[in-house]
Amino acid sequence: YAKSAEMNNPLISPFYAKELNGICPILLQIGTHETLLDETRSFAETARRSGVSVTVQEWPEMIHVWHNLVGRVKCADDAIENIGIWLKDIWKTRS
Repeated sequence: YAKSAEMNNPLISPFYAKELNGICPILLQIGTHETLLDETRSFAETARRSGVSVTVQEWPEMIHVWHNLVGRVKCADDAIENIGIWLKDIWKTRS
């Protein structure tokens, strides 16, 4: 998707942004066995410092994209359900 653009450009990857002012609320679901766990925590902190509403849900022993196991693994089902709950809560506070 980035073609020849620099991957550390904040417009390509928000992880590299110094500020995230004005963006919408963020839900981050991350497994504790995820390779990007530390980066996710760091991104959440950057967003919080910028005044962004951030919800981080850490799922014990889950791996990258465990959501793909929906219908086969209960915690994947639970994670998808939590996304819906979070969206409903955000919608209520924004209405």
